[in-house]
Formats: sequence, structure tokens, C-alpha cells
Amino acid sequence: MADVLLLADHLSGRCRRDGSHPLITYYDVESGERTELSATSFGNWVDKTANFIVDELGLGAGDTIALRLLRTRPGHWVTLVWAMAVWQAGVTLVVSDEDADADVVGPDGVNELSNQLVACSLHPLGMGFDTELPPSVIDFGVEVRSQPDVWLGAPAAGVSPAWRYDGSELSQADLSRIEVPLAQRRLIRPGEPWETLRDGLVAPVIAGGSSVIVAGPASEEQLAKLAEDELAVRS
Repeated sequence: MADVLLLADHLSGRCRRDGSHPLITYYDVESGERTELSATSFGNWVDKTANFIVDELGLGAGDTIALRLLRTRPGHWVTLVWAMAVWQAGVTLVVSDEDADADVVGPDGVNELSNQLVACSLHPLGMGFDTELPPSVIDFGVEVRSQPDVWLGAPAAGVSPAWRYDGSELSQADLSRIEVPLAQRRLIRPGEPWETLRDGLVAPVIAGGSSVIVAGPASEEQLAKLAEDELAVRS
């Protein structure tokens, strides 16, 4: 396992080689929101979030985070940041309703019960909520900003469990062995949790290229126009 490049290694390499070019572009058709993150910007968010997971939530290898955002907003850029950060921190990402050491939700989940509940406003710039949250809920957009911009933790072990959902389990090393298309800028429509992560995040991190993730109802004409404007290939 020592020779296996993990997904976090691939992201670090991408940031060194081609950090200024887009990695993730997120569109919300209904709101008109467009957020574009270069590899460097995305990596910075991942590093801060991974430090938050370890230092503020106190989690590490053997612990689990239920990323409920993967069911409610599977293609949002904040969701992808969280997934990558969970893996970088060596924590297991789960999507089901099983008990986890922490739960990560969007604005619609702030009243859920959890040992540790982290709520994400999904603001286009990653800001916190503009309303007061219940005392037990952690406002991700506020708390993450004080975290270091560089990952301070130890590398994850290749044999560590990284993903568990609907009977499927993958280790850290398994994530890097996934077959992905050649480097392209691809337009992705978010859907099932794993397929969205694989196509929108894992593929561009491993192979290069980037993803243009278009959420919300959209006609074929709208999707074709977005693909043309973004110089993206329809997946």
C-alpha cells in the first residue's frame, strides 16, 4: 500500500502542476449561482476542512462522518469539498442514516439530532448562516475560516475504509484505482451519491481535466448552451 498514490496525493500533485486552472465549476440553474474553484482554491478549502475535522470535531482513522449533503445536494461544491476533506483526514464517509461520529447537513437539516451536527449554509462564497442556529449546531462557514490553510495531519493509510454506502465499501487505496475517463472538461448532472462523487470529483482529480456540475431543472437546450459556453463535453 505504501506505493499507492491516494486521492489526496493526486490533488496535491494537481495543485503543484496546474493549480490555477479550474477543477470544479458549480452551476445552480434555478438561482443562477456559478462558483468556480481552481485546483488551488479547492485544495485550500479541503485543507481547512480536514483540519476542522481533526481539530474541532476530534475525528480520525476509524471514525465516521455522515455526509447527508450527498443526498440533498450531491453536486454542490461544498459537498465535494467535504468528501475530499473526509478522505484526506482518513475518516470514513457514510451516506446512510447509520449512527456516525458527526453529521454534515445543509440549511434544511439544522434541526436534526446528532452527536455532532455541522450545518453548511451553501452560500456561493462559503459564508456562514445569516440567522442564528440552535446552540448545539456548528456553523461550518464560520468555524472553518480560522483553520490553517495547509493540511497539518498525517497521511491516511491506504487500507483505511474511505466509503460505505448501500452495501458498497471502498478503502483509501480503492479510490485511486477507480477507472476514470481521460482528462476532459466534462459537464456533469448530479444524481446518485457515488456516481456524482466519482464523475464530479474523483475523475478530474485523478485524470486531470475538470467538471462542470449543473444542478437543478434544465432543458436540453440549456445544457447544450452551458456545455458550449464552458467548453465542456457532455457526459
